[in-house]
Amino acid sequence: FLILPVVILLGCVMPEEGRIGQEANILKVETVEKGIVARVIDGDTFVLENGEKVRLIGIDTPEKGERCFKEAKNRLEELVLDRSVLLHKDKSNRGKYGRLVRFVYVDEVFVNVVLVEEGFAFAFEFEPDTSMSDLFQKAEEKAAEEDWCLWKKEEQEADENKKFSLDC
Repeated sequence: FLILPVVILLGCVMPEEGRIGQEANILKVETVEKGIVARVIDGDTFVLENGEKVRLIGIDTPEKGERCFKEAKNRLEELVLDRSVLLHKDKSNRGKYGRLVRFVYVDEVFVNVVLVEEGFAFAFEFEPDTSMSDLFQKAEEKAAEEDWCLWKKEEQEADENKKFSLDC
């Protein structure tokens, strides 16, 4: 688990690809952590080789047993498993369950955004870590327009009908 001074290019992530744009604004020089992902727990949490658990901030994915859980977990595995990741802190260091809360990058890919724009995660504000909320909201709007996983209309209707029938 290395701590490196890195220039973070934020604010110009191209939503259609979750990649840092060529004309990115350099907001500030930050200290970021670097690690290798050993295991993925679910669609928004993984474990580094050093045993540290990391929760992606700004997003929320389905829990086990919910629609798109497996797809979200599989997509996170594709993006980060056995790979070197850069972990960027917003304001908080840890969440209420003791996990690191971070924005995660692999190469030039902003993993948090990719999961939202591909419909595997919802944009979710974790106060006080909201510096990227607008970006996540735009990514969610794109996913909804594209009818991706969590936004598939026919599956949403089936879920609503199932819930209704359970309530009766």
